Amino acid sequence: MEITTEQLLRRYVAGERNFAGIDLKPATDTAGIELLKDANLRGINLRGANLHSADLKGVDLSRANLTGANLCSANLRGANLSEAILVGTNLRGASLGSANLTCACLESANLTRASLRGANLLNTDFSWAILIETNFGSASNLKINSTMFYVFFWKTILPDGTIEVGPRYSEQ
Repeated sequence: MEITTEQLLRRYVAGERNFAGIDLKPATDTAGIELLKDANLRGINLRGANLHSADLKGVDLSRANLTGANLCSANLRGANLSEAILVGTNLRGASLGSANLTCACLESANLTRASLRGANLLNTDFSWAILIETNFGSASNLKINSTMFYVFFWKTILPDGTIEVGPRYSEQ
């Protein structure tokens, strides 16, 4: 079901939380582009939603269900994704700089060419994730041994600036 950002916000404010499978229609004007910036979408269900290239800068998506969502090339800089479920989510090329991913589940997520520079990764679960050319530069609280089971690394920039050249499959 195709939906505009304006419709999404209006229905969310009215109390609706289930937007599973929506196809977020890109804004046709500059005013529509800014509608979701810094919005509160806490606890929203966007399971399987198509949010390709969505501008979600600063949006509160804490405790959101984004399982299997398409967030390819999305702008999530400064977003609050704490305790969000992002299992199997496509975050290819997404910008998650300075995002809060505390206790988020990114199990089986595709983070190819995603930027998580400066993100808070406290207790973030990356099990089974794909990390190809992923940038974790300056990210805080990344614990490779305790939150990265069965992860595929290749040309991944770690928080300290070192590069996990790989390809390497972590079985920790």
